[in-house]
Amino acid sequence: IIVEAFTEYLVSMTSFVVPNLFFQSRRPSRKCLRLSKMNSDHYTFKVSRVQSRTLGALAKQKLQRD
Repeated sequence: IIVEAFTEYLVSMTSFVVPNLFFQSRRPSRKCLRLSKMNSDHYTFKVSRVQSRTLGALAKQKLQRD
């Protein structure tokens, strides 16, 4: 059940989450993490502030989990 919900979440956020997941899972080095963070910041800068806050929080949670 958890996996299904997570995959649905990933599908809904494909353009944002999946490239970062793929990028980090390939080479989880500091440079790649910094690059993916820059990409996510660039993406959240385009969307509204409320969304950018929630996406930033989700990204921080994901990085802390890794």
